[in-house]
Amino acid sequence: MGLTLILDVPEETYQVLKNRSRESGRTPVEIARDLLTRSASAGEEDALLQLAGAFEAEATDVSDRHDAYTGGRGIMAGRGAIP
Repeated sequence: MGLTLILDVPEETYQVLKNRSRESGRTPVEIARDLLTRSASAGEEDALLQLAGAFEAEATDVSDRHDAYTGGRGIMAGRGAIP
């Protein structure tokens, strides 16, 4: 049995969830739950994010261009990142 988690998200984030809801026929809650579940489990496997902040480098946009740096193998690869 799952636990209940109440999230306060920005309006623009909720709008993205609503748009995806209309496109997929799933509820915004189902979409958010799936994204959160994938993100939580993928974070442990993401070598690039494990190194974030460990050293100085010229690249300052790792969070914005994560998939480009990992060859598209990020947590959202093939699923379409949320804008």
